Amino acid sequence: MTTSNDFFSSIALPLIQKGYAVFPLEPGGKKPITQHGCKDATTDPAAIQAWAAQDKDANVGIHCVGMVVLDLDVKDGKNGVTDLTEIVKSAGQLPEHPVIRTPLKRENVRLPSVCTRTPSFSKWT
Repeated sequence: MTTSNDFFSSIALPLIQKGYAVFPLEPGGKKPITQHGCKDATTDPAAIQAWAAQDKDANVGIHCVGMVVLDLDVKDGKNGVTDLTEIVKSAGQLPEHPVIRTPLKRENVRLPSVCTRTPSFSKWT
């Protein structure tokens, strides 16, 4: 059962309900804490609860097979969030997707790799 102070379950359970396989990471970090890392990812609520019982503060990793991950860094005078906003204005809305905040407060957008339309990004390169 998820409690208000159970970070891992509060994030992982809604993600698995949307079909994302997840696995635990070190609290506040990106390093997997299971033996096989992303290969241990699951959509099984019982496994999520078992991991939460071991470390309720674990961060949540999403297994990225079948996804395209956009890393929206803001560095070296470039702003990935601003650039993505401009692409969306030109190419149209992105499909429904999770947005992941990294420990450095950056964002990652995770998209299904099969989209109904592939915009041309030639003007962005």
